Amino acid sequence: MLTKNGEPIASLDDWHRLVRPKGHDDWKDHYSAKETARAWVAASPDLEAIMWLEAILAQEDLVLLMREFLPVKIYLHHEGGEVDKDRWLMLQTATDVALVADEGLAITCPAELTWGIAGMSPSVKVDALRVMIRPRINELHKGHTLDFHLQVEEAAFHGLPAFMDGTVVKAINAALATKTIPWNFTKTLTQNVPLGKMFDPLEALDIHVKWGKVRIEPGALTLAISFKIDIVRAD
Repeated sequence: MLTKNGEPIASLDDWHRLVRPKGHDDWKDHYSAKETARAWVAASPDLEAIMWLEAILAQEDLVLLMREFLPVKIYLHHEGGEVDKDRWLMLQTATDVALVADEGLAITCPAELTWGIAGMSPSVKVDALRVMIRPRINELHKGHTLDFHLQVEEAAFHGLPAFMDGTVVKAINAALATKTIPWNFTKTLTQNVPLGKMFDPLEALDIHVKWGKVRIEPGALTLAISFKIDIVRAD
């Protein structure tokens, strides 16, 4: 069991009372101080070496990233089905990019929609389409992925009656719901690092991703990842 000055540390309250993190502002769910403590307490008494990393994307960086990402055409077929090039949503250069706390990245941009029906492909335009990109951690049988989901939130299409806007948005979102941008960070970051012949009888470091969490604040998007580290020995 973990101890400090002879006192056991069996809970987060014990950790907070005895170890005393530097700043109370960091003692929050999904922040490194508290989550590191949670990981250590959970590992005791079967203690294991744990590493904690945070990747931070500031809003300014996301704005620059969206300049590269847009404009883009999104085909609105259901993923897994045949690509229907008569149904697409074209997102133009963003006029506004902002992080929405606990939600995701909100993008406002001009757009054009083509929705082929009965051999016809009518197009409608919108001056300010609001799209939300929502990052979510997805737990799989063998690890975790960071998935990005797209959803249209607001639109006023030229040439359509106002009451039709909601119906069109629902149809677009039904197609977008079948599409995600996944990153299997467990597969990417789980590594076996050979140590060569320098340390006898040590052979390698095994680094395994345990879990990840996303934190979305007005100023930054943060991905926090916890790793388990083992030393492989030849003896």
